[in-house]
Amino acid sequence: MITWFVSSDYLFLSIRFPKFETSKVFTLEATVRPKIGLSRRAPLCWNGDRFGRPGLKGSDAEHMGGTGTSTQPALVQGQRPADYAGDVTVDEAWRILLEDKEAVLIDVRTNAEWSFVGVPDTSALGKELFCIEWQTYPTMNVNEEFAETVAQAAKEAGASEETNLFFLCRSGVRSRSAAIAMTKAGFKAAHNVAGGFEGDLDGERHRGRSNGWKAAGLPWRQS
Repeated sequence: MITWFVSSDYLFLSIRFPKFETSKVFTLEATVRPKIGLSRRAPLCWNGDRFGRPGLKGSDAEHMGGTGTSTQPALVQGQRPADYAGDVTVDEAWRILLEDKEAVLIDVRTNAEWSFVGVPDTSALGKELFCIEWQTYPTMNVNEEFAETVAQAAKEAGASEETNLFFLCRSGVRSRSAAIAMTKAGFKAAHNVAGGFEGDLDGERHRGRSNGWKAAGLPWRQS
């Protein structure tokens, strides 16, 4: 079975047969972007363990624009706040999830949102998405067992207190509170994914168009 999908930045390709399985993630070449209405320059591809230009390896790939494999997220505001690890864009969260095998994505929306709106699809990364409510539907009371549940899930995923944790909600409000809570619980790299899954309301009061996971063209699915 061959699975593929394209966003504004990436081409994801997964090939699975009974005795063969591989997944590759490529960024779109600058020469391809104008043909499909894309303008941002990202001349890199993923070759399994590092970034580089397609067809180039080693020092040639680095010389031609490789970014390395830094797992230190770039923050939206540039400086880390005192009470959590800071805000990152959805693209930056995806980049770290791709490069850092221990990084974890945690969707803190409600069960109703997961069921009716959809969830991020991390299958191409070989990662499990953790869905843990910050506020419990329908009362929307804060989940008193949230920190304990996340800590247990992180432990089972092989994460430590140093591991990059990315918290995602609808637009970045609940997930910020979740990141703060987990920082208080001892996790040193609890990040808020700014823009969330659906993003902010646009001029027509619709979400999913102006910013956020879906607007960025990152993979997602519905049940």
